[in-house]
Amino acid sequence: MDTNKDGTITIDDFDDLFNSHGGAKMDDEMWNTLLFEADKNGDGVIGFQEFADAMNQIIKDNLAKKRNLSSP
Repeated sequence: MDTNKDGTITIDDFDDLFNSHGGAKMDDEMWNTLLFEADKNGDGVIGFQEFADAMNQIIKDNLAKKRNLSSP
């Protein structure tokens, strides 16, 4: 996801990634929301640990939803 290989993920990286794979241009508000949610230290970029933490939280949330759906 770090399209410019600077060690962080920015809004430009998100945009470059999706546009390079034929995706529609995503709206800036959505990218800002994603960045805000993952950028825990508030420096305006997503570092490796912030990315790992965000992915871990997504996995935990999805597992919890699946468990709730499969419970009688």
